[in-house]
Amino acid sequence: LKFSTLKQNLESGGHKKIAVAIGQTIKFIDINDIVLIKADGAYSEIILNDESKFLISKNLKHFEDLLSFSEAFIRVHKSYLINAQYVSEYIKSDGGYLLLNGKHQVSITHDKVERLLQLISSR
Repeated sequence: LKFSTLKQNLESGGHKKIAVAIGQTIKFIDINDIVLIKADGAYSEIILNDESKFLISKNLKHFEDLLSFSEAFIRVHKSYLINAQYVSEYIKSDGGYLLLNGKHQVSITHDKVERLLQLISSR
């Protein structure tokens, strides 16, 4: 009963949040604060806008499915799920990569470039 009330409260606000287990704690993260999620084997590293990082014992596919309701997130590479609102540059050289928040370099697969550009231009 209490969990369903918490879930309703989290969903009813203007901001969507996801729950992630960090050790013995469950942290609720506003999805708008997520810059990128990087695969690290069976783990994922979530990097937030304030530069805080969390290593989570879930793979990247888990987060791709969890965030599929949001058009802001796109899997641009086998190792990266990004929030398109933080893309500051697309650099075509060296196989192509993105710059997020002016500092995070993220590889992008050639077949994802067009979709990303459409997503950004439609915002």
